Amino acid sequence: MRVLWLVRRNLTTFPGGDTIQVIETQRALERMGVVVHRRPVDELPTLKDSNEYDFVHLFHLDRIWENLPAAKAAMKHKLPYTLSTIYWPTARFDTSARTGLNGFIARIFGEQVFQSVRQIERWTGSRFKEGVNTPLDLMGFRFNTAARYLLSNAAMCLPNSTIEWERIEGRFKMQASHAPIPNAVCNAFLQHSDEPPTARAGVICVGRIEPRKNQLNLIRAVSAEFGEPINLTIVGSPGRFSSAYHKTCIERAGPSVRFIQHQSPDQLRSIYQTASVHVSPSWYDTPGLVNLEAGVMGCSLVVGSEGSGREYFGDAVQYSDPSDPKSIRDAILRALELHNSGSDTSDLQHTIRTNYTWERAAEETLKAYKAALK
Repeated sequence: MRVLWLVRRNLTTFPGGDTIQVIETQRALERMGVVVHRRPVDELPTLKDSNEYDFVHLFHLDRIWENLPAAKAAMKHKLPYTLSTIYWPTARFDTSARTGLNGFIARIFGEQVFQSVRQIERWTGSRFKEGVNTPLDLMGFRFNTAARYLLSNAAMCLPNSTIEWERIEGRFKMQASHAPIPNAVCNAFLQHSDEPPTARAGVICVGRIEPRKNQLNLIRAVSAEFGEPINLTIVGSPGRFSSAYHKTCIERAGPSVRFIQHQSPDQLRSIYQTASVHVSPSWYDTPGLVNLEAGVMGCSLVVGSEGSGREYFGDAVQYSDPSDPKSIRDAILRALELHNSGSDTSDLQHTIRTNYTWERAAEETLKAYKAALK
């Protein structure tokens, strides 16, 4: 089987969770004998060697401005395509916490208008600021119409959970062929350490510092505003467009909060192994690779109530309302209390080790590929 993967051009220059998902799934599929060629998504409309591939694989439902021309070109070349949706409806975040002009548009004009305007903004930015040669497709500026087109014409849609797909069906009022593919944790966090276990203490938050990850509300949650300050270490660098947000986080953080820059997987292992609780109060995650990493390394978890966390973690973690710092604080205190009382995280670790590996993700992806070709 030969598959052409079309990914955002800046997949590795501006890495995110999707970067790990793409690279690790590709490696696992190639170990299973699948030939995967990875190219920037804007290259497909001029593709000359389409007969080399069985089908095309696209990523990100909400990157419509670049995926729509690619999907149409694939169909023109008589190539079926699959779509890893990597999607969660963002209306609550957009209207409650998105900053700047985009936040203003979302709050005043509503989600549908905002999402359509955002597609225009992102196409313009990629074309004129980054030099990405994505063709102009006017359908792409009608978000709902274009999303339904991408979903309905895909040979198979690949959400990261059943609940993600349910949200897609509810958001776009449609059905399509789909097969859930779990997100996973990298092998670097699955390796058993020969070092003796160390005492755990403190609360950490790992991830990009940006409005969606909600570090400002987390900083409020651990501050003296609601009681005795809680020691917190925030590990990560500012998101691509979030330098001002990062600066605000530093300015508002009290003495109980410290910041550490982005760390390598080996460095993160040590950080996870010495922390009691990992908190990720994001406005949404699917379910957040750092949650899987921290969970498999033995941290108690606090995650946001939005996103697919409940499907992955069930009742083994504490949930918080991302809009409410008091809710975040209460969830942290519950997790700390459970840790201090000797609560065992081995069941959560076993669940992640068993169900959320890139080998399993690749196996489910291959099953979906074969179903799509029938």
